[in-house]
Amino acid sequence: MANVNYDPKAAHEYYMKHRKLKGRNRSTKGFDDTQKEQWAYAKEQLRTQRQQRNESSKERINADRARKAEQIKKQKQQRKKQLKEQAKQKIDALRKKLKSMTPEQKKKMRESISNAIGTIRERLSADRAKVQQESSSKLKSIREKATADKKAARQASKQQYERDLDTAYDKIAKKKIKKENGLKGGGMTKNTGLKGSGMTAKTGLKGG
Repeated sequence: MANVNYDPKAAHEYYMKHRKLKGRNRSTKGFDDTQKEQWAYAKEQLRTQRQQRNESSKERINADRARKAEQIKKQKQQRKKQLKEQAKQKIDALRKKLKSMTPEQKKKMRESISNAIGTIRERLSADRAKVQQESSSKLKSIREKATADKKAARQASKQQYERDLDTAYDKIAKKKIKKENGLKGGGMTKNTGLKGSGMTAKTGLKGG
């Protein structure tokens, strides 16, 4: 059974290079029962390995996506909290300033400070919306990349499967060739022996 280190990137590059080529014909014509059993077993084992690779890749990619998504969500929450605290500090400072004023000053500055507080809140709302949008965009990119990575991994796994099939088939087919060569070799020896006997007999007759 083939035992090749699985490299998704290299396998995908192989797939992209050879995907237009026709599939190899792995005929079992001429195989004896033992070879057919070996080929059926090899295919089943390699099919199982392919399924395991696909599942392993899927789990790895999903775990990586979940980890990155969690990081993005935490960063979003931290940034929103930071913006809220900064806005609160500015608003508290304006209110403290207003509170420290004389009644006459308060009368003149109340509306201005109120407008300034309103502007701070509007800016906070806009900044938080921007953070949310950026976070959503990053999460979308992560999902799209995970989908593309899983597709590439499946394609790479398929090419690995095809190469492993070729290796297994060639190994089994060699036994078929050796067997045929063995039969041919035996036939030649037998024929040579017969010819040799005939010549000897003929020579013996002539001599007699």
